[in-house]
Amino acid sequence: MIRGTRQIDRISRRGLITSGVLAGVFAASGVPLQAQSRGGTLRLGLSGASESDGWDPRFLRGLFMRVAGQGAVRDCLTEIAASGELTGELAESWESSPDARIWTLTLRRGLSFHDGSPLTATDVLASLDWHRGALSPAASIVAQIDDMNAPGPGQVQITLAAPNADFPFLLSDPHLVIAPLGRMADGIGTGLYRVETFLPGQSARLTRVTPHYKDGRAGWFDAVEIIALNNPSDRIAALAQGSVDAIDSVAGPYLAALESRRDLRVMQATGNAHLIASLPEPFSQDFASALQPALDRQSLIDTSLAGQGRVAADHPVGLMNPYLSPVAPRVHDPDMAAWLTGRTGLDLTTDLVTRVSAGRLTEDWAFSAAIGPGGAWESTLGQDPSFHALLATARATFDSTTRATLYAEAQEIAATRGAVTVAAHLPWTDAHTASLRHGNALGVTLPLDGGRIAERWWFA
Repeated sequence: MIRGTRQIDRISRRGLITSGVLAGVFAASGVPLQAQSRGGTLRLGLSGASESDGWDPRFLRGLFMRVAGQGAVRDCLTEIAASGELTGELAESWESSPDARIWTLTLRRGLSFHDGSPLTATDVLASLDWHRGALSPAASIVAQIDDMNAPGPGQVQITLAAPNADFPFLLSDPHLVIAPLGRMADGIGTGLYRVETFLPGQSARLTRVTPHYKDGRAGWFDAVEIIALNNPSDRIAALAQGSVDAIDSVAGPYLAALESRRDLRVMQATGNAHLIASLPEPFSQDFASALQPALDRQSLIDTSLAGQGRVAADHPVGLMNPYLSPVAPRVHDPDMAAWLTGRTGLDLTTDLVTRVSAGRLTEDWAFSAAIGPGGAWESTLGQDPSFHALLATARATFDSTTRATLYAEAQEIAATRGAVTVAAHLPWTDAHTASLRHGNALGVTLPLDGGRIAERWWFA
C-alpha cells in the first residue's frame, strides 16, 4: 500500500512560495509571529450572498456560504493547509493501493457533530453519496467512485472506476463536507463553530464549539458574525467605519484609499484564480481563436484590472500548481486586433465578456473541470478522445517526472488548440483591520486565507 499521509511529491520550495503568501519577513528571518490568542467576535463583510442560500453544499456558490461552511461549521475529509500542503481533517490518514485505485481512509476517533451524534463511516458514505447526479458541483468527483464501504466504524474504503493519484486532494473540495447521515440541510457539522442564527442572503452568527479536536491549533474566536455585503463600495464603507473586521474582493480603485489608513491592512494572495475572456454573442464561437493573439493582455490588466494580475497563457493551470509549464503567452498582434475589431465592431477591452475562475488545486482537477460539463474547454478539448486519454495516463501514476511531462503537453495543447483566452492570473485582494493577525502563509484557493479566516486568524 502507498501511504497517503505523506506529501505526494507536490510541494517543493517553489511550490510553497507560490501557494502561500509569506507575512512580511517573519519566515525568512526566523522571527516568530505573535502567539495566537483566544477571544473576541470576528465580523466579516462578504460578497456572494443570496436569498436562496442554505446549508446544502450542492447549491454552495458564493463566498458567503463558502466561509460559513468549510472551515467553520463543517469539515471535509482532507484539508489544504495555508502552505498549500494536503493534510488530514476528519481523516487522520489514508493509503492507496499501488495502482492508485483503492483508497482507505482512517477517521479521527471520538469526534461528534454539533447535535451530539458521533462521527462514523456511515456519515461519510452518506455525505459523499449526496453528490451523485449532475446537480452538484462535486458530482464529477463522486462519479469517479465505483464502490465505497466501511471496513470498520472508523474506516472508509473507496474504490475508483479508474486510477487517480490525486484523489485525496479532491476530497478537500468544499462541497464535500460531512454531515450526520448526509443530512445537509440542517447546518450541522463537526466544525469549530455551530450555527446560532442564519438569515439567508443577510447574515449568520456562529459560536465556538468547546471542546474541539482542533483546540490549540485553530479556532481562536469566540464567535463569528458574517454580514452580506455584495456591493464592493458597501464592503469598503463597512470596513472603513469599523462595522466589520475584514472584507473580501477589494477592487483596484479602492486600494489607494485603504492603503493610506494606518488602522487597516490590504493583502494580496495569488494562487490559481484566472480571468477568462471571450467575445459577446453572436461573435464568441466564430472568433474565439482570433481573440487570443488579438487581445492586448497587459493593457487589459493595466486598465480594466487596475494593474492587478499577471499575463496568462490560455490554459487552466495556475501559479500554485507545481507542474505549471513555461508556455509562453500569445504575443499581442495589432494587425489581428484591427482585423477582429473591423469584423465585429467591438472594443477588445471594454466589450469583452469576462469571468473569474478560482482554478483548481491539481493539474488534473483543473483540466477535468475545464473540459467537463459547463467548462470553458468543453466544446473543444472536451470532445477530443486523445486529450482525455492523456489526462487518464497522467492521473494514473505517482511518478512526478512522468506527470510533469504529461501535464506540460496538456498545457501546450490547451493553449494552442483550446480556443479559450485565459487573459490573466489574478490575485485575491482583501482588507482587514490591523488588529487581526494570521500565520506565515495565506491560503490562496479562495479569498481570505482560502476562505478559512474563521479557523486560522485571531485578534492581537
